Amino acid sequence: MPGLVFLVLCLLCSGDVAVSHDELKNVAYGKYAFQSSECGVPGYSGSKAVNGLFTDLAHSGAEKTPFLVIDLGKNYVIQEIEVFARKRWERIAMWCTVDTVGRYVKIQITSGVSNVLTPAEVLVWGHL
Repeated sequence: MPGLVFLVLCLLCSGDVAVSHDELKNVAYGKYAFQSSECGVPGYSGSKAVNGLFTDLAHSGAEKTPFLVIDLGKNYVIQEIEVFARKRWERIAMWCTVDTVGRYVKIQITSGVSNVLTPAEVLVWGHL
């Protein structure tokens, strides 16, 4: 996914938070997600990126800077965001700094002339 840039919209809070991996969960699972556009074929909505299945995908239309926004429903402490590509199960991971708190996650392609965004799944690892 050349040119893929993660934009995580979040509130930064101060304080120390220590969490073990056992306490983290995919806080994006089943949440509301929408795309900047959809391809011309029904069935590729943004919700496909947060349904827990790696066998389907979200698919934007061709545009300069397509994006996907996930509304987590409330603020979570976010530790890591993983994006799985539709081809060859490629994975891009971004680890957040300590105390990264937010409700919305936005993934966007920011370079190029004509792009499509086609994530198979987006996992947002965090806790309340």
